[in-house]
Amino acid sequence: MSSRGKRIVSMALEDETDQSYLEDNNIMINEALNFDIIFQSSSGNITENTSVEYTTTEHEIMTEGAIYLEEIPDPAFLECEQLEVPEDLTQNNERITTKKLVPYSSSSSESGCESAIDESPNQDHRESSASSSSSSTSSETWKRKKRPSRKLKNKKKKAHGLQYKTYKGITKPPKVLLPNPCFGKKCKNSCNDFSLDERHALFDAFWAMGDGNLQKAYINGCVKIDYVKRKRTLEITSRRTFTYEQYLMKGNTQVKVCQQFFIATLGITQRIIRNAILGKIQAITDGRGKHNPRHSITASQKMFLEQFIKGLPAVPSHYCRGSTKKLYLPSDIKTFTNLYEMYSHQNTDKMSISSFKRIIKKEYNIGIHVPKKDKCIKCERYRHLPSNLKNGKEDLDFLRHIEKKESAKKYFLEKQKDNHDSANLIASFDLQKVLTTPHGKSMLIGFSRKYACYNFTIYESVTANAFCYFWGEKDGRRGANEICSHLFDYLLHLDQKEEKTSVHLFCDNCPGQNKNRYMICMLAYFISISKSIRKLTITYLVSGHTYMPVDSMHATIERKSKNLFIQAPSEWPTILRNARTKPKPYNVKVTNYSSIIDWKRITSQKRLKDAQGNDITISDVAEMIFDKDNTYVKIKTTYENQAHVDLLFPTKTVKNLPKAYHSELPINKKKYDNLIELCKAFTIDVQYHSEYYSLKGHNSVADTLPETDIEECNDETED
Repeated sequence: MSSRGKRIVSMALEDETDQSYLEDNNIMINEALNFDIIFQSSSGNITENTSVEYTTTEHEIMTEGAIYLEEIPDPAFLECEQLEVPEDLTQNNERITTKKLVPYSSSSSESGCESAIDESPNQDHRESSASSSSSSTSSETWKRKKRPSRKLKNKKKKAHGLQYKTYKGITKPPKVLLPNPCFGKKCKNSCNDFSLDERHALFDAFWAMGDGNLQKAYINGCVKIDYVKRKRTLEITSRRTFTYEQYLMKGNTQVKVCQQFFIATLGITQRIIRNAILGKIQAITDGRGKHNPRHSITASQKMFLEQFIKGLPAVPSHYCRGSTKKLYLPSDIKTFTNLYEMYSHQNTDKMSISSFKRIIKKEYNIGIHVPKKDKCIKCERYRHLPSNLKNGKEDLDFLRHIEKKESAKKYFLEKQKDNHDSANLIASFDLQKVLTTPHGKSMLIGFSRKYACYNFTIYESVTANAFCYFWGEKDGRRGANEICSHLFDYLLHLDQKEEKTSVHLFCDNCPGQNKNRYMICMLAYFISISKSIRKLTITYLVSGHTYMPVDSMHATIERKSKNLFIQAPSEWPTILRNARTKPKPYNVKVTNYSSIIDWKRITSQKRLKDAQGNDITISDVAEMIFDKDNTYVKIKTTYENQAHVDLLFPTKTVKNLPKAYHSELPINKKKYDNLIELCKAFTIDVQYHSEYYSLKGHNSVADTLPETDIEECNDETED
């Protein structure tokens, strides 16, 4: 055996190769055929259109027109390339191809012709590697065509009476015209009136139809059915009710023949006749391939699943309503496996989990909301971008983003280390993800829309003091007014202590909450009325790469409440306060609608402009410095030691800050109904019912996910 193993070639010949070489090496093909072969001899000469006739032996395997050789005498194996074959060389409906032989190159990839042949002799060769030799013939590139299904190919062959192989590997012989069973016998029918040519014509016409239904219709037209004229059984009911007469066309007339002659002429079986006649009697159609799968979804399962999905709190995305119709479930469901457990808990006649996931994802277009607060959109996009779309511009933008991230991180760590002056304070703030109520792992609350609670957190780096501003959706939203109002309240209390003269704040780039002109307005207003604080700096870190100390508060609260069943909003402040015990508990302040200030009404400047009147894009701002002794706001666009840009930002002079809300806000009517249903079912204890009954539900309030992250928006929001 050659070291290169078994290979498929059309022919590999050396000099002075003749018919004796083919016979000695047991090369065979099903029939002796003449092939036009292009081959290269060992001397390097090319011989074209050489006609070679060779016969067959039992050691060769013929597959898809290629010869499977046991031995390759020359180690300089010749690679193969597909060539077209004239139609006159094809026989018995078998596709026969030849190969153009190209000298084997040592630099050729092992994944080319050689490795593909070793895996399967039936597999078509892929594109051959180009030879490094100057005398070699380059391969033509070609695209592999999709192969038809073996099942369909066998079905067509069977309908035409050709030889085919079953999926079990059993070879079914082709249909042939059988000898006349009535020859030399006394037959009462006219079977012997048909000549051999007439029988061949009937046989060929029958199998040329190539369709089982047409063939059944032909048999039905040749068979006449009549009631049995005489019964020989003593039973009242006989197994045989009808009698059948077979006819074949001889010229333009129908001639009656016996059943054995009918079978032998058409090359069929008695069972085929019986099935065709049964369809004629009972109007039975061919049901193969048309039956329902054994594990198909029943109508009752579909109906229950539809009812189950209608009861889910699935709502559209808050920011992508215009571009997609996909609905989202709250993130506390976590996975579709948990959702399937809820579905199984209500129904014993349930479908499989794979069918459940497929239907709910594909047909109903429902997903589970994944908070993107801690994810960087740019990094995630670049990581999932296909390699063929990553051009030079994409790579450059990503490298700049990484450099900006590293610069921001370095700047933040340096500021943390330099915080030794007792008059200076460094703090970070952020809004925690929505705390839904009721909260827990119970399946009873999995189908209910939940009341949203918000927690704005502030963490002082040196003192480790931590503050929580807590409110519910009836008292406000989670936009710029709420964030600015709570941060303003914190700065006022800090200024009243008269301990700090400089405050440096760190936050993320969320335009809907932190990085907007309302925040600039609030900080400018505060520095104008402050007593002890003379300087205020706010630094916007790179989104998705903030890593601020305030994030530890969120992790601590989530870990504390993970396994708790929280029934009402009033339970959250106690849980927040006791989430940390060392060095001291969190300071929690519960606010309501009356404490939210409308900073949008105070802002007089619609666009940011520098001292020279040039526009400033707020998305490019990295840091802003507010100084009590300077009327300008100093702006930096990088985290390096660059020169500041003076921003002129006048604010309205107000005596009394306007309120954003004058009464409690209504919630969505469907959410209100779900919460009341939980109270009526006593899933929520009676002592907490008053908190939910006091809410106001209204259809004008949009039904959106409570935990939708405002950081997902790209532009500054005005709401």
